[in-house]
Amino acid sequence: MVRYGMAKSRSNAINIMIELGIQKVKQELDFWKKISEGVGELKKNNYKMQHGGLSKILEEERQ
Repeated sequence: MVRYGMAKSRSNAINIMIELGIQKVKQELDFWKKISEGVGELKKNNYKMQHGGLSKILEEERQ
């Protein structure tokens, strides 16, 4: 949970597991694990993201 940014520390992760239940936490971890693996694949394939294009797209949509 700490690795994926869901908890700040191991003790915080344990508290979250107690609050939400293990099944819910496991679902969240599986989701973030899949996302992390996908990002790893993109990095391996040298995928480059461009930042700042959203405002340009929105401006074109308004016109």
